[in-house]
Amino acid sequence: MNLKQIPNNFETFYPTIDDPEGWVHEHYLCTNCGKNAIRPKIKIPRGRLCNECVGRFFKRKGLEIDAATLSLSEITRQLLGTNQVCQRLILLWGFKGIMRQYAKGTTESAHSLFKSLVPNMGFVTPHPLAHAVREAAVRACVAAGEGVLPHLLAVRKPEPWQFFANIILSAGSIAPSDEKVRRLIKKGAADASPNVRRMVLVVLSDTENEWARHLFEALLVDTNPLVREAAAELSFRRSQVKRASGKAAPAQKKKARHPKQSPLEKLLDRFYAADFLQSIYEAYLHRFKDCFPDNRKATPVRRKPRKSDLVWLLAHVYSDKVLFLKLLSDLPRAVEKVLHRLVWDEFECDVEDLQSSLDAQIVNTRKEPYYDEMYVHLNPDYFIFTLHSTFDYRRDWRKPQRLNLRLPEDLRTLFKTYLPPPREFDYIPLEQPERTAYLFEDRGETQERLAVLSRYVQQGNVKYSKSGNRILIGSLKKMKEYLHIKEFYSEEDKDLRYLRTLLIAEFISEDALKTDIRSPEDLKSLFAGYFDGSNFKYYHAKDMLAHLKGGSHDDWNYEKRDMRVRGAMWLMVQNLMVDQWISLKNIFKFARYRGLDLEVLDRGTAEHYLYFRGAIRDSGDKLIEDMRIHIEPSIYDEAVIHPYLRGMMYLFAAFGLLDIAYDHPEHKNLQTTGKPYLSVFDGLSFIRLTHLGAYVFGQQDSYAIDFTESAGDLVLDENRLIIYLTQKDRLKSLLLENIGERVTDTCYRVNFQTFLKDCDTIGEIRRKITFFKEHISDRPPSVWAVFLNEITSKLNPMEPVENYAVFKLNPSRELVSLFATDKVLKKYVRKAEDFNIIVENRHISKVKKRLQTFGYFMDPTQK
Repeated sequence: MNLKQIPNNFETFYPTIDDPEGWVHEHYLCTNCGKNAIRPKIKIPRGRLCNECVGRFFKRKGLEIDAATLSLSEITRQLLGTNQVCQRLILLWGFKGIMRQYAKGTTESAHSLFKSLVPNMGFVTPHPLAHAVREAAVRACVAAGEGVLPHLLAVRKPEPWQFFANIILSAGSIAPSDEKVRRLIKKGAADASPNVRRMVLVVLSDTENEWARHLFEALLVDTNPLVREAAAELSFRRSQVKRASGKAAPAQKKKARHPKQSPLEKLLDRFYAADFLQSIYEAYLHRFKDCFPDNRKATPVRRKPRKSDLVWLLAHVYSDKVLFLKLLSDLPRAVEKVLHRLVWDEFECDVEDLQSSLDAQIVNTRKEPYYDEMYVHLNPDYFIFTLHSTFDYRRDWRKPQRLNLRLPEDLRTLFKTYLPPPREFDYIPLEQPERTAYLFEDRGETQERLAVLSRYVQQGNVKYSKSGNRILIGSLKKMKEYLHIKEFYSEEDKDLRYLRTLLIAEFISEDALKTDIRSPEDLKSLFAGYFDGSNFKYYHAKDMLAHLKGGSHDDWNYEKRDMRVRGAMWLMVQNLMVDQWISLKNIFKFARYRGLDLEVLDRGTAEHYLYFRGAIRDSGDKLIEDMRIHIEPSIYDEAVIHPYLRGMMYLFAAFGLLDIAYDHPEHKNLQTTGKPYLSVFDGLSFIRLTHLGAYVFGQQDSYAIDFTESAGDLVLDENRLIIYLTQKDRLKSLLLENIGERVTDTCYRVNFQTFLKDCDTIGEIRRKITFFKEHISDRPPSVWAVFLNEITSKLNPMEPVENYAVFKLNPSRELVSLFATDKVLKKYVRKAEDFNIIVENRHISKVKKRLQTFGYFMDPTQK
């Protein structure tokens, strides 16, 4: 596949290639293949490239693709897209690797992949690469095997004809003996399009069954001459094969099979070109040539190792810790520093930053004298890494391309077993945290109020907006004041003043609470239900990310992702130490170094759909303000993972499981418009596990708290709607204040107004009555039973009447008299007070027509 004339920065031509208008139809020699055929071509600085050479380039790119760097949602979105032909081709040619990454997993992932693959066989557009897309899709389907067969057979109306023909070709190649496939082929043989019938012949060429012979004979006398000609040619070839089959075939020397490549060899084979591997061998790998087995060693005829041999040797060195560390010791010291950084800290590193900080030459540039272009090549010393070019809108507009060094995820995982972990691999306890503006220590106060908190929520006191997505500010204020909740902040900032109250109210919602939370055991059970997924079905990790917009585009696999994140969070809190301060920086590195899955949102979805409006600091340390910023990979951790982790720590602190040290939220690099921070949680710096937290998280077997719960009894007056408390009881007072009016600390008066307060719907009233019977008295005195029955009987005293319209008459004596005396109008009109009349909708036209006889014109649509 000779593609030497394609420039290194070919990715910059993708937008031109994707646009059908970017192609020219002129008599130009293709710069790469030298052919002068009348083919669509694109312009490059060196000349023209024909569509076939461009297609071969994307085939090579597809075979080199690293499926591990792509999310499933991103793959399916690009395969089903309309404009990105380049990315579509790369994914189709690399579909084998994608299947190994995803189709081996859940049925849902395989279904999603195949569902997005099949439509590409019907990609019929004016684009010059449309045929290449269809070809790549067919090859991908055939490679997918029987797994994709149900999706092929499920297509009801495959149009245009190319789509139907390709479905027949794919299904016939995968399972020609399958009964459903046979029916599909028979359907194709009777199709109106001669092109589809010719494709049936292609499938029949390798089939000798009786049913196939009948189809073949029918196509020999087809009405279309092209179909008949193709059938006759196939018949001739078959006769030649049968004639030759009677002779003894000459013995052929069996080809020696090439040794099967290991997964690591396949990975390296995709990433390295033969000439680059040869330069690595001459510089470093030749020292390990004794590792070659006999069948891979150089011979007098073949003095240089082949690419497959070099790939094997490199994989062999990578797979052996001793050999790899020996190789690493031969490389420059800067390479080892970059390796540690890419293995433990970052997915990718900016080449420009690395060269500046390490004072090293990582890439070499070469100027093409004739075309006046600069070409970038990776320094062979850094062969362990791969070089990638991406567009970064935060960089200088004159140099928007950003060069990154990356390390494939499989190699990162492997090398983590070789390299010593950084110090922050474990939690590092601090004697005292650095000085912060705020220090929050619960000291058991939350535990004392848990029963009151849960009862408050159960009584329906937390009010939501009409959409049901947001707790009303007024409701938070009332909850804070009534329950005396100690807040994290005292500022008037609306995003901060009720932060703790909001976290508590959202977590112990009515959906999550099954019973009252009266003891540490109840609290432990509550959080256990969150971590193991048995409870909190509607409380998701992404709820901590209120600063992000576009959440309606979230990926379909979110529930499973959320459970993985909960598992990672459980592991993190399990490793905390009681009464030991830990920095948030240590928390972040602990999670990263151990590879904990804290990807709250799919990275592909976040990059393409999620955003925040605000400011971002560019590469020149300048703050670019008031712009829509999408969650690119370079800011994913800062915009998603860090706010989520901080938010969860605030949540644990809200329940007294952690003590926290924090400042007013502030973020240097990312800021929401009008704020000095991105997330309200950005101020957190240090955490400390409390004894209550150690108990709830399973590190302690018991937890004792020194407080006495009051236990006053409720007494209902048998003659009046009055309830007495035998002694002061905060919890029962809360219950009574929800239905009555406090007369004294131990006496409450109840009437219709107090009982129905804060109720907006019939459902809320019914819940309050049920709550009364469950928590106050299920067999109340008769005066109370009558009271509750009367409330129930008076629900909805007025019902809206449908299909009627109300009109107000002009204060005209003549008009009023007309409605009072006319027999026709009296038949269809009902009088109301204050010159209002009521008319059934189906009679409005009759009233209008009758009024016209007296000169009145009525327009029911005019208000």
